[in-house]
Amino acid sequence: MLHFRLEFLYEIDEMLQDQCKYERNQAYNLLDDLKAAYFYENESEIFHELRRIKSPLKGLIDLTREFMIRYDEKKKNENIMDFDDMEHFALELLTEDLSCNIFMVILLFDLM
Repeated sequence: MLHFRLEFLYEIDEMLQDQCKYERNQAYNLLDDLKAAYFYENESEIFHELRRIKSPLKGLIDLTREFMIRYDEKKKNENIMDFDDMEHFALELLTEDLSCNIFMVILLFDLM
């Protein structure tokens, strides 16, 4: 069985190899900078902080959900449609069979 090194099969471009090493080192330096900027605490401190804010964050999420439910109910009761609702309505119409909903498409464009 023949054993040989791949370097003998082709000529290695030393300049290209140096450029690759330089680019790799630049990427590592960038990652180190990002790590220092955004992960300035160690892992245990980050998890401690996440556990500390868990309860207030859950309260904020629950409050947001309750607001969304009440806001949607209020719009429905007063027959109001905001721009976000129109976008969702248009998407529903466009993803369904348009031949069945041509009246709804015309109505939507009249609302806009």
